[in-house]
Amino acid sequence: MTCHSCELLIERAWQKIPGITQVQVKAGAGKASLKVSGPRPSIADLENALGESKYRVMSVEEQGGKQEASPTPSAEST
Repeated sequence: MTCHSCELLIERAWQKIPGITQVQVKAGAGKASLKVSGPRPSIADLENALGESKYRVMSVEEQGGKQEASPTPSAEST
């Protein structure tokens, strides 16, 4: 994830997942913050929302009521 359009692609895709109330993606850091109400989405949920894009989710951590996800380029896109 290296540019603003990458940020927008991920934000728009993940905002469509039920229960996600806020998404903030930071390309420079390679991380996204999610606010969730209800069950936490799995890595598979986050990857599936990105469809056939060039990103995969490496990890999801919970920090102070927020989730931190790390979308990274998949091996096929490098």
